[in-house]
Amino acid sequence: MRGLKRFEWCAMVIPILVSGCAGPTVLYNHSVYNRYSPVEFGVAAGRKDLKTVVYGDPFGMGHERFAEASVAVLNRHDPPPQPTNFTLEPGESANPSYRVVLVFDAPDVPTIRLCQEPPPRGAQSAGNDGTLYVAAAFCLNRGELTAVKGKVADVETVDDPKFDRLLGQVVIALFPRSDPNQDDDGNILLLGRR
Repeated sequence: MRGLKRFEWCAMVIPILVSGCAGPTVLYNHSVYNRYSPVEFGVAAGRKDLKTVVYGDPFGMGHERFAEASVAVLNRHDPPPQPTNFTLEPGESANPSYRVVLVFDAPDVPTIRLCQEPPPRGAQSAGNDGTLYVAAAFCLNRGELTAVKGKVADVETVDDPKFDRLLGQVVIALFPRSDPNQDDDGNILLLGRR
């Protein structure tokens, strides 16, 4: 009986350990510009539609289907300040000056230029190592309020939990709760805005 319990324990723990070795989600080049604030996010997209622009089709499923699937994944993750509705076709609640841009499998695209339409072209392919890359920005007109790049290995479809985890972390990075213009006590650090 004791050996059976050990076997059951191993049968539960080993798959968890192996799945953890499948490759972490990595975020890098994260920028929060001094024009961003949680209040700005609330005005732009809090409890409203937020136009979402998706470039790329890393799974070869057709751009439109991939963009719709990506937006569905984004909508599973509420931004920390307050919920929003990511959408390819925003309704009347959307503020047309704001949008989110996602560029997939172009690891060389500079985040500082993601809000230009169309964004500058980086590498067209992520290579053959099976890594999925994303660059994302929260835009006000043609300028970035926040931006981040991310990557994860061995993602096979938009239904892969690793794809969900990557976009969930991107949402958290794009919409931080803290205001970069204030210290922990609420004192203003930056007087001018860019």
